[in-house]
Amino acid sequence: MPPDSTTAMRVLIARIRRELPLDDPAARVCHGACAGGCAPKLLEFIEQRLDDWEWRLAAGARPGLAELSALARSARRVHAVLVREGLLAAPAEPIHD
Repeated sequence: MPPDSTTAMRVLIARIRRELPLDDPAARVCHGACAGGCAPKLLEFIEQRLDDWEWRLAAGARPGLAELSALARSARRVHAVLVREGLLAAPAEPIHD
């Protein structure tokens, strides 16, 4: 049986925090020309989304499939930019919805 949406969101948040270099100072430095987006700004964006969802979950919010999919999609896009910018290696396993 699949987990409830709250558990699924917590698992997704934990995986994103584990796989993206949110605490790496080198990833927060602007490296000049950004091909697909600014890595520091994208990391800040995704971290704000994660913090927001953690707060909402603590307040009792129950995310739906659309919210789970949207967060996973955002994380995949940020990850792709970080790979293009050379800040991360290509994934062995992509982040799925």
